[in-house]
Amino acid sequence: MADTNVTPLPSELHAAASQAVDEALAELANMPATARYQADLHRYGSPEGALKAVAMRARAAQALLEAAKEITMREEK
Repeated sequence: MADTNVTPLPSELHAAASQAVDEALAELANMPATARYQADLHRYGSPEGALKAVAMRARAAQALLEAAKEITMREEK
């Protein structure tokens, strides 16, 4: 009997995880900013912590976006 267990490729795992992140971020984007702030405030304990958290997410998202754009431009050449 053939073994039907196939380990997914890292790129497949990445794609699935990325889709889950994209869906969560899209849902968050549709929520009121006050709710997002309150969630960060609750998670990080202070207004400063909430601001640091959103700043870190913004930097990470911007860095990923810039890297992906650079790769896309190289692949188009």
